[in-house]
Parts: sequence; structure tokens; C-alpha cells
Amino acid sequence: MTISRKQFLASGIALTILAVAGCGTSTTPTSPGAGGTGPTIASLSPSTIEPSPSSQTLTISGTNFLTGLTFTLRSPDGTSSSYGSGSISNQTSTSFGVSVVINASGSWTASVKNVDGQESSATFSVAGAPSNSPPQILSITPGVLFRNASLQSFTINGQNFRSGATVVVTNPAGSEIQTTISSLSDNAILALATFNTLGNYSVMVRNADGSTSGLFSLTVSP
Repeated sequence: MTISRKQFLASGIALTILAVAGCGTSTTPTSPGAGGTGPTIASLSPSTIEPSPSSQTLTISGTNFLTGLTFTLRSPDGTSSSYGSGSISNQTSTSFGVSVVINASGSWTASVKNVDGQESSATFSVAGAPSNSPPQILSITPGVLFRNASLQSFTINGQNFRSGATVVVTNPAGSEIQTTISSLSDNAILALATFNTLGNYSVMVRNADGSTSGLFSLTVSP
């Protein structure tokens, strides 16, 4: 009788386990790595990406990005390019920047692989044809700056400004002055420089591929 009772209980336990298992959600388990769970890609920016032969910076946002990760891009033709620490900047556990070349339109796949082997992927679309057109300055605001020994900001409005572009500002004596870019988009550049000499300055934009805009005149008044 004792043996029979144990068998009955064992059978009851087995049935209970099966009943609970049948009510759950089926998932595929993964082995936790150093970060506990694998990386996830939530978004990429800029939201609109144009093909270009020059490098451009993507910002990847998500979770569980570990130091030493590898970022991989697969192009529409299936070619893969991997980017390591030398191309990755400003990394935190939730975002990082990566300098990449996206030179074709179509569907691309971005993948993040942590050092523990766990990986996450996301697809994104690139529209249009690669633009090799040189940059063009249409206007600068404000139209007149005032002589000052401190940094002043000015906005260059135009088109075909590419990631990695630089701004060259020449003073009335013909010497280049130090200029810093604060932000850059395809049609606007916010720059900073010190204008401590009266007269006409010239401004030029040079893309990373070496193409340049024409010279644009900027007046500095008392």
C-alpha cells in the first residue's frame, strides 16, 4: 500500500507540472552573458538616411550595449562590413555613435553583437541615389556680424552638406580663422568663430570627399 501511494503522488505531481506548462507562453531561452540579457536596437538616427560615398555617423539607441561590442552593416547586395571600437564613439549602455559608409539605396540590416556573443538586428531603408554634388552656400544668418573678441555663432544655409564637412573662414587679411561646427545637416551648418577684425570675410564649405562650395562673403561691422 505504501508503494502504491507514492506512485499515485508521483503521478499527480507529473500531471500538475504538465498542466502548468501547457498554460505558459512559449519562448526560446538564451544564455545570459556579462550584461544579463542580450542587446536590443530600438532606433537609428538620423531617421532619414541618404546614400553617400563618404562616411556618415549613425546613432544607435537601445539597451544592453556592452563595452567592446561590434557593429555590422549588411548592404542590400548582401555585403557585410563590421565596425569595432575605432569607429564607435560616445558609447553608453543605451546608445552609441558609429561612423559608417552607406553608399546604396535599398534595405540595410544593422546588427549589434556584444562580447558575450549575444546579438540583435534591425532593418532600415535608404532612399535615393548617392549624391556627389558639391556643397552650395545659399545664405548665411545673421547677414551681418559685429566685431567681438568672443565666439559668435552663425548658420550657413545651403545644400549638399555631408557628414564630415568642414567650414573654412578667411579674414580680411587673407588668413584662415579657427572655426568649429556645432551641428550639421544636409542643408544647414551651425558654426562658431571669433570675428575680431572689421571688414569682409569669406566662408567656404568643404565636404569630406574634397568637393567645395563657392566663396560666400560675410561682413563684420563695428
